[in-house]
Amino acid sequence: ELGARLEARHNVIVGMATSKGGVLKTTHTAGLGLVADTALAPRGGAVAVVEANPDNADLAIDLAIPTTAPTVRELIACLESGRETPRAHVVAGTRLEVWPEARQSSGHGSAQIARLHDHLAATYSLVIADFNNCLPDVAGGPAPELLHAWARWIDVWVVPADCSQKALVAAAESIDALTACTRGSARSAAFVLPLLVNDPG
Repeated sequence: ELGARLEARHNVIVGMATSKGGVLKTTHTAGLGLVADTALAPRGGAVAVVEANPDNADLAIDLAIPTTAPTVRELIACLESGRETPRAHVVAGTRLEVWPEARQSSGHGSAQIARLHDHLAATYSLVIADFNNCLPDVAGGPAPELLHAWARWIDVWVVPADCSQKALVAAAESIDALTACTRGSARSAAFVLPLLVNDPG
Protein backbone atom coordinates (compact mmCIF):
# COMPACT_ATOMS: atom_id res chain seq x y z
CA GLU A 1 0.00 0.00 0.00
CA LEU A 2 2.87 2.41 0.82
CA GLY A 3 4.39 1.78 -2.60
CA ALA A 4 1.07 2.46 -4.34
CA ARG A 5 0.56 5.73 -2.48
CA LEU A 6 4.09 6.95 -3.17
CA GLU A 7 3.84 5.94 -6.80
CA ALA A 8 0.54 7.80 -7.17
CA ARG A 9 1.92 10.94 -5.54
CA HIS A 10 5.33 10.82 -7.30
CA ASN A 11 8.08 13.43 -7.00
CA VAL A 12 7.86 13.68 -3.21
CA ILE A 13 10.72 15.59 -1.58
CA VAL A 14 11.26 14.86 2.12
CA GLY A 15 13.54 16.94 4.33
CA MET A 16 15.02 15.50 7.54
CA ALA A 17 15.85 18.43 9.82
CA THR A 18 16.06 19.63 13.41
CA SER A 19 18.34 22.03 15.22
CA LYS A 20 19.29 19.45 17.87
CA GLY A 21 21.82 16.71 17.36
CA GLY A 22 21.70 13.23 18.86
CA VAL A 23 18.14 12.37 17.82
CA LEU A 24 19.18 9.89 15.08
CA LYS A 25 18.29 12.21 12.20
CA THR A 26 20.73 10.62 9.77
CA THR A 27 19.68 7.14 10.90
CA HIS A 28 16.04 8.10 10.23
CA THR A 29 17.08 9.26 6.75
CA ALA A 30 18.83 6.00 5.92
CA GLY A 31 16.02 3.88 7.38
CA LEU A 32 13.27 5.78 5.58
CA GLY A 33 15.19 5.47 2.34
CA LEU A 34 15.55 1.72 2.71
CA VAL A 35 11.87 1.22 3.63
CA ALA A 36 10.72 3.40 0.73
CA ASP A 37 13.00 1.51 -1.66
CA THR A 38 11.48 -1.80 -0.53
CA ALA A 39 7.99 -0.39 -1.17
CA LEU A 40 8.71 1.26 -4.52
CA ALA A 41 11.26 -1.05 -6.16
CA PRO A 42 8.68 -3.73 -7.16
CA ARG A 43 6.67 -0.98 -8.89
CA GLY A 44 9.67 0.42 -10.76
CA GLY A 45 9.90 3.54 -8.58
CA ALA A 46 13.25 5.06 -7.71
CA VAL A 47 14.31 6.45 -4.32
CA ALA A 48 17.32 8.63 -3.50
CA VAL A 49 18.79 9.95 -0.29
CA VAL A 50 20.73 13.19 -0.61
CA GLU A 51 23.36 14.57 1.75
CA ALA A 52 22.52 18.20 2.47
CA ASN A 53 24.89 18.65 5.39
CA PRO A 54 28.06 20.47 4.32
CA ASP A 55 29.43 20.70 7.87
CA ASN A 56 29.14 17.09 8.97
CA ALA A 57 28.39 14.74 6.10
CA ASP A 58 27.77 11.40 7.84
CA LEU A 59 25.15 9.83 5.57
CA ALA A 60 27.81 8.06 3.51
CA ILE A 61 29.22 6.51 6.68
CA ASP A 62 25.82 5.24 7.84
CA LEU A 63 25.17 3.62 4.45
CA ALA A 64 28.77 2.44 3.87
CA ILE A 65 29.19 4.51 0.72
CA PRO A 66 32.72 4.45 -0.77
CA THR A 67 34.65 7.72 -0.89
CA THR A 68 34.81 7.41 -4.68
CA ALA A 69 31.01 7.75 -5.05
CA PRO A 70 29.80 10.79 -7.04
CA THR A 71 28.82 13.66 -4.75
CA VAL A 72 26.06 16.24 -4.73
CA ARG A 73 28.69 18.85 -5.65
CA GLU A 74 29.73 16.85 -8.74
CA LEU A 75 26.11 16.39 -9.77
CA ILE A 76 25.40 20.13 -9.50
CA ALA A 77 28.56 20.95 -11.47
CA CYS A 78 27.40 18.66 -14.30
CA LEU A 79 23.90 20.16 -14.28
CA GLU A 80 25.32 23.68 -14.49
CA SER A 81 27.77 22.89 -17.29
CA GLY A 82 25.42 20.72 -19.34
CA ARG A 83 27.69 17.68 -19.01
CA GLU A 84 26.29 14.18 -18.64
CA THR A 85 25.35 13.56 -15.02
CA PRO A 86 27.10 10.78 -13.09
CA ARG A 87 25.28 7.72 -11.82
CA ALA A 88 24.48 7.75 -8.11
CA HIS A 89 25.92 5.08 -5.85
CA VAL A 90 23.46 2.23 -5.20
CA VAL A 91 23.38 0.61 -1.75
CA ALA A 92 24.33 -3.07 -2.01
CA GLY A 93 21.34 -5.43 -2.15
CA THR A 94 18.86 -2.60 -2.88
CA ARG A 95 17.96 -0.08 -5.57
CA LEU A 96 18.36 2.84 -3.15
CA GLU A 97 20.53 5.56 -4.70
CA VAL A 98 22.70 7.79 -2.55
CA TRP A 99 24.18 11.22 -3.28
CA PRO A 100 26.79 11.86 -0.56
CA GLU A 101 28.65 15.10 0.04
CA ALA A 102 32.27 15.77 0.93
CA ARG A 103 32.91 16.80 4.53
CA GLN A 104 33.54 20.49 5.14
CA SER A 105 32.39 21.42 1.65
CA SER A 106 30.90 24.85 1.10
CA GLY A 107 27.17 25.20 0.57
CA HIS A 108 25.20 25.74 -2.62
CA GLY A 109 23.21 28.77 -3.75
CA SER A 110 19.47 28.97 -4.31
CA ALA A 111 19.78 28.74 -8.10
CA GLN A 112 21.94 25.62 -7.79
CA ILE A 113 19.45 23.98 -5.42
CA ALA A 114 16.57 24.84 -7.77
CA ARG A 115 18.39 23.14 -10.64
CA LEU A 116 19.23 20.16 -8.43
CA HIS A 117 15.60 19.89 -7.31
CA ASP A 118 14.34 19.85 -10.88
CA HIS A 119 16.75 17.05 -11.78
CA LEU A 120 15.93 14.97 -8.71
CA ALA A 121 12.17 15.43 -9.09
CA ALA A 122 12.37 14.29 -12.72
CA THR A 123 14.48 11.25 -11.81
CA TYR A 124 13.06 9.85 -8.57
CA SER A 125 9.67 9.00 -7.09
CA LEU A 126 10.93 9.94 -3.64
CA VAL A 127 13.91 12.02 -2.50
CA ILE A 128 15.00 12.30 1.14
CA ALA A 129 17.44 15.08 2.02
CA ASP A 130 19.40 14.96 5.28
CA PHE A 131 20.26 18.39 6.74
CA ASN A 132 22.60 19.69 9.42
CA ASN A 133 21.51 20.39 13.01
CA CYS A 134 20.67 24.06 12.50
CA LEU A 135 17.91 26.54 11.73
CA PRO A 136 17.52 28.03 8.23
CA ASP A 137 19.26 31.38 7.77
CA VAL A 138 20.00 33.19 4.50
CA ALA A 139 23.22 34.60 5.98
CA GLY A 140 24.16 32.07 8.65
CA GLY A 141 26.92 30.11 6.94
CA PRO A 142 26.91 27.11 4.57
CA ALA A 143 24.59 24.76 6.50
CA PRO A 144 21.84 27.25 7.52
CA GLU A 145 21.95 28.87 4.08
CA LEU A 146 21.63 25.47 2.38
CA LEU A 147 18.66 24.56 4.58
CA HIS A 148 17.00 27.86 3.68
CA ALA A 149 17.64 27.32 -0.06
CA TRP A 150 16.07 23.84 0.08
CA ALA A 151 13.04 24.88 2.16
CA ARG A 152 10.90 26.03 -0.76
CA TRP A 153 11.19 22.63 -2.46
CA ILE A 154 10.29 20.36 0.47
CA ASP A 155 6.90 18.60 0.48
CA VAL A 156 7.24 16.91 3.88
CA TRP A 157 9.54 17.82 6.77
CA VAL A 158 10.46 15.04 9.18
CA VAL A 159 11.63 16.57 12.47
CA PRO A 160 12.97 13.82 14.76
CA ALA A 161 13.04 14.33 18.53
CA ASP A 162 13.49 12.40 21.71
CA CYS A 163 11.39 13.04 24.82
CA SER A 164 13.81 15.52 26.39
CA GLN A 165 12.76 19.13 26.84
CA LYS A 166 15.71 20.33 24.73
CA ALA A 167 14.77 18.09 21.81
CA LEU A 168 11.11 19.06 21.88
CA VAL A 169 11.93 22.77 22.09
CA ALA A 170 14.37 22.37 19.20
CA ALA A 171 11.70 20.56 17.18
CA ALA A 172 9.20 23.37 17.79
CA GLU A 173 11.79 26.01 16.84
CA SER A 174 12.67 24.08 13.70
CA ILE A 175 9.03 23.76 12.62
CA ASP A 176 8.48 27.51 13.16
CA ALA A 177 11.64 28.46 11.26
CA LEU A 178 10.98 26.09 8.34
CA THR A 179 7.37 27.27 8.08
CA ALA A 180 8.56 30.89 7.98
CA CYS A 181 10.77 30.11 4.96
CA THR A 182 7.72 29.60 2.74
CA ARG A 183 5.25 31.92 4.46
CA GLY A 184 3.34 33.93 1.87
CA SER A 185 4.02 31.45 -0.94
CA ALA A 186 1.54 29.06 -2.52
CA ARG A 187 3.61 26.09 -1.38
CA SER A 188 3.34 24.70 2.14
CA ALA A 189 4.91 21.56 3.54
CA ALA A 190 3.53 18.93 5.91
CA PHE A 191 5.38 18.06 9.11
CA VAL A 192 6.01 14.69 10.75
CA LEU A 193 7.48 14.47 14.26
CA PRO A 194 8.83 10.98 15.08
CA LEU A 195 9.59 10.61 18.79
CA LEU A 196 12.51 8.51 20.00
CA VAL A 197 11.28 7.09 23.32
CA ASN A 198 14.16 6.55 25.74
CA ASP A 199 14.51 3.07 27.22
CA PRO A 200 13.93 3.47 30.98
CA GLY A 201 16.08 0.39 31.62
